Amino acid sequence: MSAQTGSEVVLAHCKQAQAIARRAFARVRAEIVPGMTEREIKKRVEMYLIDEGAHSFWRYGIGATVHVGPRTLQSASTRQYAVTDTPVGADDCVVMDLAPAVHWQWGDFARTVFLQGGQVVTDYSRLRGELAAGIAEELHLHQVLLHTARPQMTFSQLFSVLSRQIKDDGFQNLDFAGNLGHSVERDEKKRRFLLPDCHQRLCDCAAFTFEPHIARANAPTRGFKRENIYYFTDDTLEVL
Repeated sequence: MSAQTGSEVVLAHCKQAQAIARRAFARVRAEIVPGMTEREIKKRVEMYLIDEGAHSFWRYGIGATVHVGPRTLQSASTRQYAVTDTPVGADDCVVMDLAPAVHWQWGDFARTVFLQGGQVVTDYSRLRGELAAGIAEELHLHQVLLHTARPQMTFSQLFSVLSRQIKDDGFQNLDFAGNLGHSVERDEKKRRFLLPDCHQRLCDCAAFTFEPHIARANAPTRGFKRENIYYFTDDTLEVL
């Protein structure tokens, strides 16, 4: 049996961390009800991340950023994040971004939780209006990524395609720095971002995230976010 390469070890630990994030998210989503606050959701999901096996939180020691209601339109560095007591409404959404680590390798997982009539909705076909349009666009963008990204593409080239798609679809990028994702690194300061000025190839990193934080271009009341980690198997892009 051959020894694992460095990239394979990184991906194995990232896969563990990402699975932890998925399980923690599923647990807290099942508990969200109208009136629950950002602060309570954050406390619960960070507890679940540890309970599910996270060794640490890689993003400035913060395991989860949680935004509720109109605050889903806000974006800032995690270093500046301050949780609030904003309550969840009966027809609302919650954006959470989770950052567990296993052996210093990251999970990076963001999802939007939707409530309609006071109930969490997991069947997106039941959503209406702005909420339905938001999740439809998120799912569409991730499909565009899967069909577009190639190992030799640069972060800049991929950003150009995806940024144009967002605008053409009538949405806006809410990210405070304008980026749509980043490489997965052991040292967060070495991240390469999906931005116009990053000319390194996608294949030069073991994996990268795609995390469009978007809203309708005109008169939005809510923002949406969905993040996966992706990696290449030969020329095929896979979800970690």
